[in-house]
Amino acid sequence: MRAPEKGDPAYAGMEIQLIDDEGWEGVHKSKLAPYQHTGSIYDVQAAKEAKNKKIGEWNAVVIVCKGRQVTVTQNGAELVSANLDDYKEKADKNHPGLKREKGHIGFQSYNVRVDFRNVYIKELK
Repeated sequence: MRAPEKGDPAYAGMEIQLIDDEGWEGVHKSKLAPYQHTGSIYDVQAAKEAKNKKIGEWNAVVIVCKGRQVTVTQNGAELVSANLDDYKEKADKNHPGLKREKGHIGFQSYNVRVDFRNVYIKELK
């Protein structure tokens, strides 16, 4: 989110992690770092434990970026509530995207199929 047209969006912008927390270790034989779980601001703020629905059911994720405040909820449970000003050191070091107020929104996958539905983007006023 808030990504420029060029550069790594996880650093030049801001990445909100959406991943199969439960199935990752079995498939990839590696453990996720705390900041890699669903809802986390990648490499910045770890999310609280996600309440994933069973495989095959849809999860609802809401991401609100209002100024410097970023809130991520999944299935009605708050995973992250972060003021980006609290991460000035990370922004100065390797996450300049945390300073951005606007930019592009993108979707990615980690070399596997990912489906999205009912995607809504609206400007907050």
